[in-house]
Amino acid sequence: MDKLVFKKRRKGFKNDDRLSIGALSKLYFLILSCFITTSVYSQDNQYWTQQFGVRSALMAGAVVGGCNDNSAVYYNPARLAYIKEAAISIHADLFKFQNLALQNGAGTGNDINSANYYTYPTAITGLLDFKNKKWKGGYMFMMKQNSEFEVSYDKESDLPNTFFTNYNEPYNYVTGFSRKSKLEDIGVGMALAYQFSDHFSMGFTQFFNYRNTNYYFNTYGRVVGDTSRQIATNTETQDVSYANFRTHTKIGIAFQTGRIKIGVAATLPSINLGGKGEITREQLWTTDFVKDTTNGGNAGLIAYDKQEKLATTYKTPLSVSIGLEYHSEKTIVALVGEWFATVARYNIMSPLIRTPVLPRSVNTYLDSGYMTLYAHNNSVINLGVALQQQVSRQLALHLGFATDMNYAKDDKFLNYSALNNQVGKIIINQSSWDIFHHTVGISYKKKHSTITFGADYQLGSAPNQLQWVNMNTPNHADSLFGTQLADNNIHYSSINFMIGFTHFIHHETETEKKE
Repeated sequence: MDKLVFKKRRKGFKNDDRLSIGALSKLYFLILSCFITTSVYSQDNQYWTQQFGVRSALMAGAVVGGCNDNSAVYYNPARLAYIKEAAISIHADLFKFQNLALQNGAGTGNDINSANYYTYPTAITGLLDFKNKKWKGGYMFMMKQNSEFEVSYDKESDLPNTFFTNYNEPYNYVTGFSRKSKLEDIGVGMALAYQFSDHFSMGFTQFFNYRNTNYYFNTYGRVVGDTSRQIATNTETQDVSYANFRTHTKIGIAFQTGRIKIGVAATLPSINLGGKGEITREQLWTTDFVKDTTNGGNAGLIAYDKQEKLATTYKTPLSVSIGLEYHSEKTIVALVGEWFATVARYNIMSPLIRTPVLPRSVNTYLDSGYMTLYAHNNSVINLGVALQQQVSRQLALHLGFATDMNYAKDDKFLNYSALNNQVGKIIINQSSWDIFHHTVGISYKKKHSTITFGADYQLGSAPNQLQWVNMNTPNHADSLFGTQLADNNIHYSSINFMIGFTHFIHHETETEKKE
């Protein structure tokens, strides 16, 4: 491998042309610390929500065909072979604001709103030169996914009597729910590429990922009468946490001739390396003098189970991306499409199948899925288009648009009903909407560095979704909630300001060696 040299000022170079090894080490430590300690709020059911490398992000990820920087480690490792100078790049979200509005999310007329803002780094990438110039290496540290979701809603009202047989006055109804989740998926990738000719190259990247997920869901319902202890109550609590390690490989090829660049990259399904997790679930359902006595009238229900140190599995699918770039003298037009295969339903954790219900007379109220955590990804296709316009020798403008389709929105297991969770599955997915990215930014290139700045504006919506809960018409069959209606209109928006810096590593020349 060629010797990489970091020096103080020499004749013909400015002070800021090189970074010291000490400065770079401190920079790495600072940003890697941020990867570990920061938390953000975003979506967890999309593949393209996060892009890596500011230019690649501003090109809406449409760089598979002609990526010209270190982010090729992620998009198409074959493109590394055509990068002429080793460099270190840093990409960070400078400021991101997100808003989520669920019209009728907690029942007709009960709207849910959530807004968050944050900053965090997304990727550190580097390129390595070898003595044999046909070979190139690269590396990437990235925050593949990082989301934090928290929403709650409470309601108190007086409703007509629908529960009590010996009390005809309106009763007080108090109910609420809260849902919290936090996800961190940190990845490391090492890439190697070989240039067969001026027109053709191949490469691969091996990724290793660590995923950590925490999920908490709680509902409560209270119905209180007045005469002779009229009472009905319900509590549902789910608490899930797990960690998992996995690895996967990306293989890419690149072809270029004249004004055309073409790239194809295939990401192989992930290989599970293991992990541990735990699930806790509890219900308390007490009724007394209830009109509907189908489930036992005065009988109460207590269900509780906790299982720890469960083996974990997390899967990502096979995907194939195809990219095309057309270059004119000052303009680049880029296209990309990526197909993601289906991931058949599987268990993230497989707890013991046992009935944790007391009293035993109502064991049949719960099925074997009481503690089961499922996952299932539908097949989706994402498309992107981008434009780069050279304004001057140093300044370039970038524009992009991309789809970011939700792979779980039509999943039959995606249901937020307290009742369905109670008798069936634990569902930890949050989002059910597609996202559309609109990007704009500029890059300014100096002799030994490039600074890039821009924004990604995201929009998404999902009309006529099932309400997360219905707090308007409580009934016995739905555990003191109302039957969910399909009038939940979801609107998502986000604006993300990004900044990136690339430092081109200067190699010691023969003249400098003699000095």
